Amino acid sequence: SATVVALEPCQFIIIKQPTMLVLLAKAYQELQDYKISFLKRIPHYKFCSDSSLQLLARNLRRMICAPRQVLAREGEPADSAFFIMAGKMQVEQGGKPVAVLGPESCFGDWGVINVETRAASLSCVTECEVLVIHAYNFIRTVDKRIIAALKQKQVLVQAGKSFTSATQIVDDQVIEASRLHPIAV
Repeated sequence: SATVVALEPCQFIIIKQPTMLVLLAKAYQELQDYKISFLKRIPHYKFCSDSSLQLLARNLRRMICAPRQVLAREGEPADSAFFIMAGKMQVEQGGKPVAVLGPESCFGDWGVINVETRAASLSCVTECEVLVIHAYNFIRTVDKRIIAALKQKQVLVQAGKSFTSATQIVDDQVIEASRLHPIAV
């Protein structure tokens, strides 16, 4: 029990504990549903089962990042993957810009899968909304077929295929495989 004394005229609201728990549970579920609907729009992840996406969403942490904020530095361990929900982010290699990523883009999943150091830096151009997942949770929650598909896409890009072309090739293979065996955790 506590006593609250107002030093100035003010307004406040009293919420009883059971009501607060219901409100918090509802807010949590709405956030989880938001994350899942977002993941369903991203190549590869859109092929996951609802149970897989729910597990992944539980491990994603939402961040609001300021312009010029650096989220990953080239040469550091790839200890997390990022899913860009809103805003623009710049990818740099050797201090030079190589790409600008926008909503529904991913960064860092290849480095996490291959247990590598970062091949590039990632910083915000504008204010950004990002979902981040630690490497351990990413490997633990993402279906092994999705991880295999991401590795295959990386090989195709390194062999000279465009990112878009590699994505289409691998997506077609994942679609066919998921028809035969739905992807689940």
